[in-house]
Amino acid sequence: MTEEIPIWRIKYYPKNLQQICGRTEIKQALMNIISQKNFPHMLFIGSEGIGKTTLATLFSKEFLGSGFDANFKLVYANVPLSEEERKQARSEAYVSKSKIGSIAGKRITTPAFIQVKVKPFAQLKVLGDSPFKILVVKNFEALGSNQQGFRRLMEIYGSNCRMILITTKISSIIDPIVSRCQIFLIPRVNYDYFNTLISHIADEESLQVSDEIIKILYKISAHLSLSSHGKL
Repeated sequence: MTEEIPIWRIKYYPKNLQQICGRTEIKQALMNIISQKNFPHMLFIGSEGIGKTTLATLFSKEFLGSGFDANFKLVYANVPLSEEERKQARSEAYVSKSKIGSIAGKRITTPAFIQVKVKPFAQLKVLGDSPFKILVVKNFEALGSNQQGFRRLMEIYGSNCRMILITTKISSIIDPIVSRCQIFLIPRVNYDYFNTLISHIADEESLQVSDEIIKILYKISAHLSLSSHGKL
């Protein structure tokens, strides 16, 4: 059944920035960054389900080119660590007593999420000819007080790995991180672009969809987005 009637969300998922519905100014800004081959850490802010992760991933794919698979990682800050990952974090929480220095044998207080999910990727050298790696952290606000530890990581490994942080709540992000990022406010898709996209899909699938139905779909999409997370 899925081969005959594939999920349209997957079938019509954009393959590059230009195929993303609307957001003309943001897409142009990201394309300019790609042409410059350099950018600071970035912070994407917008409603849940509005397309922040899609933008970040497709931008990274075009920026890194053939080095995308080796130099890109997406992590979810709100997903709990597995038991195996927690054991790994505990095993790496000490410095061997055989080491020389003031921290020898002492506990390193790096948060487990950063220790296991972020640091190994950020500190690993870039593979190929990409200028640096790209780490996307979704639901960044979920780190809470651990954001301070993440800020230190941004400073230490910033030349090797750029971070794209994604959130629905900028009020939950500490100022030292906000000040280190280029901010992108991701808006809701304009109705005209939405109408064009739905009409195109309807034509491709040989469906008859009235303007009234498209307006209802637009209102429903807005309601789902707002109800899923509340205010920014």
